[in-house]
Amino acid sequence: MIHTINNNTRENLKNELKNDFPNLTEKELNSIDESFEKFISGISLKINRDEQSVTEVVNEKLEYLYSKSI
Repeated sequence: MIHTINNNTRENLKNELKNDFPNLTEKELNSIDESFEKFISGISLKINRDEQSVTEVVNEKLEYLYSKSI
C-alpha cells in the first residue's frame, strides 16, 4: 500500500507516536521518510507488537490528525 502524507502531518504523527511509545528513537521515527512498511516493521520490533497491530495504531493516529485539520 502506498501512503503519502505531507510534512506537517508526518511531524505530528511522529509526535503522537513519541507520546504513546517514548522508547522510540528519532532515527526509528524518521524511517517513515524512507518507507511506510519499513517504518511499521521497525516500530513493531521495538515495541514488541505485531505489524498488523502497529499499522492499526498508526492508521488511528493518522485519522485523528486528519480529523483535527478539518
